[in-house]
Amino acid sequence: MKLLKNLLNWVMAVGRAWYGWVGASATVGIVGFGQGMGWWSAPSKSVYVALLIAGLTISMFQAWRTERINADQAHDEARRMENKYFDERPKLGLDILSPEGMKDWQERGPGAQIYLRHLGGRIATSVRFDPLISKMGKYCLLFDPLPHIDPQVRNSLIYDVQNVGASSLGYQDRDKIGDISKEPLRLFVLDSPSEPICVEYTLRIHYKDNDEKRSHQFHLRFDQHRFRFCRDTA
Repeated sequence: MKLLKNLLNWVMAVGRAWYGWVGASATVGIVGFGQGMGWWSAPSKSVYVALLIAGLTISMFQAWRTERINADQAHDEARRMENKYFDERPKLGLDILSPEGMKDWQERGPGAQIYLRHLGGRIATSVRFDPLISKMGKYCLLFDPLPHIDPQVRNSLIYDVQNVGASSLGYQDRDKIGDISKEPLRLFVLDSPSEPICVEYTLRIHYKDNDEKRSHQFHLRFDQHRFRFCRDTA
């Protein structure tokens, strides 16, 4: 059925290239008229056949050329729409404001402030974060989910540090009981070997782009020598 449809479309395309046939027919007519007027002798049948074949060839070539142009235009339009869709995907940024030095961490209490920003494109929704495990495996860093990323503000991430294997508390429960530890993130980064100097944690973020599930990852780098998080999270 599909083959028959393709064949029919091809025949119609050749038919639309009518001027190849018209040109061949006109040439045959001129030859016949000149013969009738006695301007030249009658050509052989092969001349007529050659003229008809030339007209058919012209029509077939023009039909192919027209379809090729249409296909190229459709391909270019599809690429344009695809590029537009990908260009408008959510673009996210992660900022981290970190104390520097052990004393500053102790005085500031909760430690670093982490923000998720909307840099462009569509709005990311249903934002979730994979937990991070400290390098020595004792603590787990958990981030509360976000219903969406507000493009107008820096979205502050609420996090909690718990012993690995402990039950997780939601943000409402934490509001009721308050912070058990005044410096949870400091305990997390201290649970690391002395080497290397720069410790890296990969934070993977999952979200929805319309109905499509996507993910993005950032890198939290902690400088143990200066005892601070680096601002570069790419």
